[in-house]
Amino acid sequence: PSLSEDLFSLREGQDRAAVTFHLEVDSANNITHSEIYRSIINIDGNLTYDDVDIKIENGEEEWVKLWEFCQHQKNIRMGKGALDLDRAEVKLDIANPDQILIKSLRINTNATLLIQELAILSNHQAAIYCRDHYLTSLFRTQPPYSMNRERDESDSISLRDIYIQPARISLKPDGHSALGLDCYLQVTSPIRRFLDLVNQMIILGQLAKQEMKIANEEMLVWAKRSEDYQRE
Repeated sequence: PSLSEDLFSLREGQDRAAVTFHLEVDSANNITHSEIYRSIINIDGNLTYDDVDIKIENGEEEWVKLWEFCQHQKNIRMGKGALDLDRAEVKLDIANPDQILIKSLRINTNATLLIQELAILSNHQAAIYCRDHYLTSLFRTQPPYSMNRERDESDSISLRDIYIQPARISLKPDGHSALGLDCYLQVTSPIRRFLDLVNQMIILGQLAKQEMKIANEEMLVWAKRSEDYQRE
């Protein structure tokens, strides 16, 4: 708790070490340049999903521009076969173990689009970096999916409508069909996911010109244990 609630927390007004994904974008919301580097950031403020939704709905320029950029990135992925599954999301409230509550989460709001697309984009940029620098990393790959039934374009897709294999961990980059990406790995949640931490270590090692001496076999063992733990 001392790490997640203090050193690694995004407390307002505090300086924090970060891995910055710097993107330059043209007027059509296409990425023209990208760069990854270490930085120190100051947390200007903490916002809830509702706060962000209100800012976008009120037409605040910087938030509207960010939303338009994220929507464009999603459209690009959808054009490459990404899935936008119709699924419910819930949160378990276990504050009282004798009365566990299941709460429905807000989904498909402007704020959730920002978080989803910026996370996917950052992870994709990290995968491109590792691929282009020939870094052995823990990539997430997924073979092409197939449809179980014909449908109208207006129909939403659920998991019952498709045959899709689970995403797998690989030491080599390959496509991720459900996300519509040519390569993918995860780095955005190093506190929650151990494999994100490993991938961040690999990228930080490259940025510092330090070779990460981790055996391939050991990385695959970590990957398997992590996947088994998530399934449990």
